[in-house]
Order: sequence, then structure tokens, then C-alpha cells
Amino acid sequence: VSQSRYGWIMRIKDTLYSKYIKEREGFDILENDLGFLIYKIKREDKDCFIGHMYIEESVRERGNGKSLIQCLSEVALENECEVISASIDLRDKNASRTLQASLRVGFEVFRAECGVILIIKRLKGVK
Repeated sequence: VSQSRYGWIMRIKDTLYSKYIKEREGFDILENDLGFLIYKIKREDKDCFIGHMYIEESVRERGNGKSLIQCLSEVALENECEVISASIDLRDKNASRTLQASLRVGFEVFRAECGVILIIKRLKGVK
């Protein structure tokens, strides 16, 4: 558990699921009491890719996703990433809501093809 300026965040490493997702997919997890995100640092691309993100439904649209993204930004900068990226599958029932929330926290549409939108957030303060 660590405290960022955005609140308490856990970098989960010891649960069975986190071990599985790290071994199988190379992803790490940031989590707090309200949500989590699963991410992978792609050093060769200077990219921090978000594989999945979830915020408890009862606390959405209150800045909780933004807090997780801000904490991930700190992790990404520590790893010399220049962008955070994610993809939104338009078949997802919450695709529109996800895109709107992403745009509000500084992501931009990078590319859209074959029913998937790739979004990126350019990081400030890259070393």
C-alpha cells in the first residue's frame, strides 16, 4: 500500500489473481476501495497501456476514476513512459460512457478502426 497525493493506492502483487495476470499477461494492478485498473508498462514504446479499469458503480462520476488515472500517471512517469493508452471496444455496453469519461480526464482519440477506439493521454513531465 502506498499513498500518492491522490489517496491510498495498492499495487497488488500477492493475490492469486495478480500473480496470474502478471505471469500470463505481464500486467500489474492498482487498486483502492473504490476501483482498480490493470496496466502494462511497454518500455520499448514508452507507453503505459490500460488493459481494464473498473470503478464501483455507486461512486462513478465523482472523480474516482480520475484519481486512479492520476496515480497511474505517476507510475508511468517513474517508468519513463510518454503516454498512457487504452482501447475501447464499441461493442461494450458502456463504450460511450467510457469514452466520455476518458476525454474528461485528458485522453484523446488516437485512432479508430474495426470497432475499436485507441485513446492516449500524453504525459507532462517526461524525463
